[in-house]
Parts: sequence; C-alpha cells; structure tokens
Amino acid sequence: MFLHIVCLLSLAVALPSNVATSPKPGCESTCGNLQVPYPFGIGIGSNCSMSSDFDIYCNTTDNPPRAYLTRAASPFEVLKISETNIYVKNWRQQQIVACYASREYFSLEIDYFANSPYTLSDANQFTVFGCDDLAIGQHLSSDSNYSAYGAGTSCAPYCESREVSGGTGSCPGNGCCQTSISKGKKFMMTRLINMERNWQRRKLFSCSFLSLGMMNITGFTFRLSDLNDSTFLNKYPAFTDIPLVLDWRIGSQNCSEMLSSSSYACKENSYCDDSLAGVRGYNCRCMKGYEGTPYLSPGCH
Repeated sequence: MFLHIVCLLSLAVALPSNVATSPKPGCESTCGNLQVPYPFGIGIGSNCSMSSDFDIYCNTTDNPPRAYLTRAASPFEVLKISETNIYVKNWRQQQIVACYASREYFSLEIDYFANSPYTLSDANQFTVFGCDDLAIGQHLSSDSNYSAYGAGTSCAPYCESREVSGGTGSCPGNGCCQTSISKGKKFMMTRLINMERNWQRRKLFSCSFLSLGMMNITGFTFRLSDLNDSTFLNKYPAFTDIPLVLDWRIGSQNCSEMLSSSSYACKENSYCDDSLAGVRGYNCRCMKGYEGTPYLSPGCH
C-alpha cells in the first residue's frame, strides 16, 4: 500500500520538461539539478537577473545544491522554472494540521508574494482529509487591502462512521475532498473548520489535514484511523514534496502599454503575451519555429 501511494503521488506531480533557454552571459546556468533561465538569475544582487524579484539563492552547502526563491516572505525551494510558471515548495507553509481540541478552526494564510511578480496558478488544489470538516479558501488578487478577502472555493470531507468502507478512506470520497483554486491570486486564506456542532455528532477522529499544491489524489486510499495521528501527512514523503505552482510575469503593465516603451523586454523573433486575465504584467515567448531566450539579445533563433 505504501509503495502504491508514493508512486501514485509522484506521478501526479511530474513537472514539465526543460525549455531551451539560457542565463545572462557570464552567469551560472544551474543550481544543482535546476536550470535557471533569464530573466531569473543565480545570486542575490549578482546582476544576473532582470531584477531582484527574479534572484535565485543557490545553497551550495546542500548536496546537491538547492535553489530558493528569496523574493517570497518565507523561503521556498525552487523545483522548476518554465516559460510562465515557477514550481516551489515549503511544505510547512502548505499544510494545516488541525487537531482541534477546544479550537473550532485552523487557518493557513498564503501571503508571501505581496508586491511581487508571482501569483497562484490554477494548477494548484487544496486537498482535505477528515470526516467532520469544512474547508474554505478565500483569495484576493490585489497587493493592497489584502485584509479584504473575497469569495473563493470550498469542500467538505465526510465519513458516515469510523467503520464505513471497512475503515478505509478514499480520494475523492470517504474522508477526503479536493477543489481547485482560482488563477491570478496573490493572497489566499484557507480555513479548516470543525463541523461537529453543525452535524450534531461527536467528531469521529481527532485530527484533520489540508494540503495546498499541485496534486492528483484520484485513487489514493488510507486508513481512517490514521486521522487520529497528527503526523499523518508526514508518513508519506510525497506529501512533503507537493509543488506550489506560481505564475510569473515581468513588469506591471500589459502588452498594449509596453509595445512602444523603451523598457519593452521582448527581443527579436519573440512576442508579448499578457493572456493571464486580471493580472498586470506580461511574458515574452518565442515565435513559432524559434527557440531561445526571448528576454536576451539577439532573442530567439
């Protein structure tokens, strides 16, 4: 069972293949197993990135070296960088462990990307394990007034009894639910609420759990009795490797505003893409039939 679960989750979080891009001349191209293309750059204040927003810290004391996104308020390890996404992880900042006791709810606030070019991708989901809970995710796209969270998404895991389905939980289904989050948000407040009063019964198990990131849990099974164990998620290493997917953009203006600007970043044989609705900034992409780094001269070839 353990091997089945780990393989299932590992397949679910497979990351995209590398794109043919390059670092800025004179700068390192890799940190350990991570390729770091421009506009990102290795080194804090090294002048290898387009701006400090894209600085990558390479911790060479690890073996192999590990890369970290330092622009976030809390450091996230960088797993992959693509044309429009960056895949990061910090499992302590992506989980709620709710062993309620006298508390009625637990919260996880994702607010690490304020005033940055990063927003949450809709490739992420929040996944909840429990039997008597309501999970609510509220989000906001603006860098200002982030205390005013708006509408979001929710799901409610449920079990009829401790013994239902032979005491086995399944995803999605018995003791587990999952829902996607909206694209283009900088902030997210997720709350896991104890519903035993609303459902007029005693809570079946001591704890409930929430994990945020890119994760396909279809077919995942577990023992419902494990919901009494606060270390439930840590029993399966794959849960601590779930990537949080961020969309990244450059600048704070869209293509129509930048095409005539002297600071327009897209070089030869590339085009401007601002198709991420509701989010300021843009990406540069190579035209069809070309490859390379669209942010560096001579552009795509």
